[in-house]
Amino acid sequence: MTLVIDFGTVNTVAMLDGRLVTVDGAPWLPSVVHDGVVGADAAALAHGQAARDLKERLDPDEVRALFARVLDAARDQGGVVGAIVVTHPAGWPPERVEVLVSAAGPMARAVPEPVAVAAVHGDETVLVVDAGGGPWQVTAVRGQDVLASSALPFGGNDVDRLIVERVRPSLRSVTADGALLESARTGKELLSRHDSAEIVLPDHRAVRLDRAEFERLVSADVDRLAALVSEVGGPVSAGRVLLVGGSSRMPLLARRIGEVTGLPVTTDPEPETAVVRGAHVLTRPAALEDPLAPPPQLAAGPGAASPPFSGPPFAAGQRPDPMDDPLAPPGPPAPPPSSAGNEPGGRTTATAFEASVRPAATTVPRRRPLALVILLLLVAAAAVVFGGERPVGGNPVAAGGPPPLPEAPVPPAVDGNEVINGEVATFTSGALGVAAEYRHPAGNTFEVTVTGIETAVTAPQPYLEAPDGFRWLVLRLHVVNTEGPDFPHDPMENVAVLDDRGQWLRQPYGYGQIACAEGAPPATRIPAEGEVDVCGVVSVPEATPVAAVLFGVRSPEAQAPLRFPVDVPAVRDRAAPTRVVGTAGGPAVTVDGLRARVDLVLTPSGYLGTQVPAPGHRFVVVRAAITATGQRHVTVLLRDDRGALLSGIVEVATGCPPLPATLAPEEPVYGCHVFEVAVDTPVTGVTFLGRRPDATRWPTWRA
Repeated sequence: MTLVIDFGTVNTVAMLDGRLVTVDGAPWLPSVVHDGVVGADAAALAHGQAARDLKERLDPDEVRALFARVLDAARDQGGVVGAIVVTHPAGWPPERVEVLVSAAGPMARAVPEPVAVAAVHGDETVLVVDAGGGPWQVTAVRGQDVLASSALPFGGNDVDRLIVERVRPSLRSVTADGALLESARTGKELLSRHDSAEIVLPDHRAVRLDRAEFERLVSADVDRLAALVSEVGGPVSAGRVLLVGGSSRMPLLARRIGEVTGLPVTTDPEPETAVVRGAHVLTRPAALEDPLAPPPQLAAGPGAASPPFSGPPFAAGQRPDPMDDPLAPPGPPAPPPSSAGNEPGGRTTATAFEASVRPAATTVPRRRPLALVILLLLVAAAAVVFGGERPVGGNPVAAGGPPPLPEAPVPPAVDGNEVINGEVATFTSGALGVAAEYRHPAGNTFEVTVTGIETAVTAPQPYLEAPDGFRWLVLRLHVVNTEGPDFPHDPMENVAVLDDRGQWLRQPYGYGQIACAEGAPPATRIPAEGEVDVCGVVSVPEATPVAAVLFGVRSPEAQAPLRFPVDVPAVRDRAAPTRVVGTAGGPAVTVDGLRARVDLVLTPSGYLGTQVPAPGHRFVVVRAAITATGQRHVTVLLRDDRGALLSGIVEVATGCPPLPATLAPEEPVYGCHVFEVAVDTPVTGVTFLGRRPDATRWPTWRA
């Protein structure tokens, strides 16, 4: 078998016999080497500061160690390595290519990355845009010939740094460590699929970034890339543009390139694996399956894992998102890693690497008969159609299948009482259409006017149609910075609405700015002595009456927020639909790539010590134990009796760590999340923010 290795700036991906090689439980290996340790462990040991520029530096020993780890994983999973193909950017000088080939061993050969991507297009002339973590590269390819190539000195890692610079004013420390860069990368990925994301700061606070503002951050560099595509493609009469690399998921990229070139733009459905799949096609006399289809994993043991249906590939023994395939049979468990030739701490010796490239007498695992796979899919489809929506009480494990995901214990229960502040919440009075003054804790004095409010089923892009049971409130404000410096933040971050029970509403992924007029970009700052029009949307349940528009922050040291009374009545008497998957306080449930057990604590004084909520509010604590099948960004929310979703606050629970924002694959974690809820607001469930913007489909544990 031929092992194909795509050595990327951020991650290295490998394929053997048409199946992705899983390394440490993931279908990729971070391209990081630190003190002889490789991959995710290297990044963790260096606290996010490990050598992310390995591809640029190209140290032969480090590249050899990285490739050795991939080879070990391929052989551990039942693979017989007979030859090796490594990929490299077009235009690399021979001496750099030779470093890769030498590191891979005597049976290795090299293939340019864009040639691999274009392999499935025969002799058609195409433009390959590789928008990965390193410099974005544009290459014209016909067959296996590179006609022209050029790179932009900007890439996905630079996008991450732009996000860090955007949130830097919110930092309490002047340093931005590797964890913040990782949070920025996660936020970038979320913004490719959702309308907004929270960038988690090192002190566990979060800054919201919506897609419109994100696209403004990167717009100039995306324009440069589109111009480069036009320049490279001009002389060659290309028929299409192929987008690959992790950043190709950004909708702005395909849209802008299509506008500038006038060519059809195809974004690979699995851009992170496009190079390795194409290179695999080049190793075969003929492709027997659709080379563009997302590949299955390299299965370990006596059976092949089922291929994923959509989204990132899953490692053997992991389950796809049940919303995509609720009854997909899990793959077999991976065998224990071989210790031969390995040093402690994930090191692989050069001797072990040289031995690993020799052919070994290993039996190739048999694949499941096609008829069985089809039967399983039909059973899954029937269950989806006829099963209805019902609570999920955990996952059955098929005979011979993998064990359930490891489970962390729920944080210890602590006896206590309710924590309620019975004082009446205070506000600074305002009125629609009348300017009111607000002294912001940042040192600015604003003159704020709410000029209009209306309801809508469909909001302007990027929000579009509201989910079932919800509606949009479209808000219009005029803000003047009468005193103080430039205010370099999204003004909408200071806006919320208040329901009839005194609950602040600002639903995640259902809140943000829109253009006030066609062609007018949303305001990203308020200049010193300047003024801006601010237009935004807030998603609220149709069963929720809205009593006021708010401007300001909740802080004992700040002026009480401005309150502009409005009268927006409810238009239905039942709550928005909810996808119930389990019960708070009940058994663990596996759903949407997570195994979670949650508990709702309405008497949390034992966790909170002397902390006091805002006037008119009470504290509620969620205890949770979570394990994810893959790296996931997790946000925990409360749901009220009308379907409104409530965000947590930055408070620390005594004896219970805060839940991390990002979960590592198959690493059980537990922790607590603190919420400040209006006294008269009933809590009916705990909801995890989903992968899709439709809040009615996010998994909820009924209280």
